[in-house]
Amino acid sequence: MTKGSLNEDSSHIGNVDISVESEAESSDDPKQVNALCYYRLVPKSASPLSLSLEGEESAQSSHYMICLLASTDALLDLFRPDLDAFCCQLVVQLNSFDTDCIEKEAQRLLCNWYQTTATYLCSCLAKFNSNIKFIIYASVMNAKVEVRGADDELCTQVERFVKCCSLSEMLNSSEMSGSGSGDILLVDTKVMAESTSHTSPLIIEFKDGAFTFSNHACTKYCEDWAMALTQGDMNNPAYLKQVIDNYKLKAIQDLNTLKRHVRQAEASHYSLFKCLTYLQSCGNEAVLMRLAQNELQSSSESSSVLSVLNEYIQENSHQI
Repeated sequence: MTKGSLNEDSSHIGNVDISVESEAESSDDPKQVNALCYYRLVPKSASPLSLSLEGEESAQSSHYMICLLASTDALLDLFRPDLDAFCCQLVVQLNSFDTDCIEKEAQRLLCNWYQTTATYLCSCLAKFNSNIKFIIYASVMNAKVEVRGADDELCTQVERFVKCCSLSEMLNSSEMSGSGSGDILLVDTKVMAESTSHTSPLIIEFKDGAFTFSNHACTKYCEDWAMALTQGDMNNPAYLKQVIDNYKLKAIQDLNTLKRHVRQAEASHYSLFKCLTYLQSCGNEAVLMRLAQNELQSSSESSSVLSVLNEYIQENSHQI
């Protein structure tokens, strides 16, 4: 933290050496341990005062410096969006307390930072196991997920899991950084949100300790995704996050492939056949078709190709 300037618009993660008490009774020397440190400078108010003219004392009084420590195998960089959101929410909560009790409340709120930002993945996998595939499918389809009859903690964990599996931020990132090349998928995420808002919500209802799903659906791709999560180390949030990110990236790559096939099919019947065989073999036709329809709807030729594909798939769904 002393090696460079801090920007309140970004967070930082670095390695630090910390001293911990040795467990050996014969040793009084502290043990040096390498750890990861996430740190961020967050303004205390939504509209912080300008610090350019008021110096270090003003900076200390108008901002919080939040530091979170974890073992090096925690791979905190994978959870940066969750950590950033946690810090912003923490400041909102701290601002609601009187000055004389902020330190005590901060300690209370910080106790569960790792559970809030990372191990919610483990909790959801432990609760739903293989049925997590329905939540994954709803997430990538941008469908609403309703949890009924559960406590607030579980509802919040499911909400975070849905957001973690959603493709919306990756699509938006591609849109912001893309230049129209064939390797970058440009998606109107506003249109996507409006289109998928009509999808029936996935309802998870808890009663007497058991749960049931309503309006649930899935694809082979989402089943494989769920299997990769449940057959691995379900107690390791870093592993789970890596699996989720890999499957999200693969879905985006598959969507790019379908997009290229659709554009080629505008002038070639053989390419139209390639679109169909690709959808049949990818195991994720419902998701890819939905996203492709949203992205290519401005092109009448592409929309026509997708309409033909969708009509054929609906008529021959038992064969796919």
